[in-house]
Amino acid sequence: MNDLALLGLGGAAVLGTRHALDPDHLIAVGGLAAAERAGTPPRLGAIGLAWGAGHAISLVSVGLLVIVLGDAFMPFPSKIWEQLVGISIIVVGIRIITLHIVSGRGKRGAAMTAHKGSNCLPAVGVGVLHGIAGSGGVTLLLLPYVPEAMRVPGLLVFAATTCLSMGLCATVLGIVMQRGGPPPKRAHAARMFIGVFSIVFGFGFVAGAG
Repeated sequence: MNDLALLGLGGAAVLGTRHALDPDHLIAVGGLAAAERAGTPPRLGAIGLAWGAGHAISLVSVGLLVIVLGDAFMPFPSKIWEQLVGISIIVVGIRIITLHIVSGRGKRGAAMTAHKGSNCLPAVGVGVLHGIAGSGGVTLLLLPYVPEAMRVPGLLVFAATTCLSMGLCATVLGIVMQRGGPPPKRAHAARMFIGVFSIVFGFGFVAGAG
């Protein structure tokens, strides 16, 4: 492996790490984390990794089609997928508010919210939407700067570092919430704020994609 190939893979890793920090990604995963009643670092980290897995599946799939088919590949209508991303963020915000209104009504509501399931499966679905919506821009940004023989490994490195970075971000969020989190009433208010902010951001994202 020559220096140019290593440089290309290193650039893919840097871009993948940075890609995880896009505002719509952080807000989506933060919203899913806020809806997780048992906000321990491992559970929130799992949500971040689940989002990253969904993102990687769709991004790598589209990227491979671009690499194999080249100019013959018909790109997805990105505006539609970006609007779906915005809608998914709105849904996450509504879910946060609904769950925490129910939890505020008493122990029975809290028990309903603190279900044994997690938000990992929804996180995979949201990640898939994000991966498809951003696949066009990512492939245009990444693939031209990676040697042809390293395009598939570069794409895989990009997807993997995005996944790991989001898992790390979500884990750090869980650590902050566990060690320095606000009292229960303030935590409830903070989650409600995240829900409202997610809805507003989602509507703005949909409008901006139109």
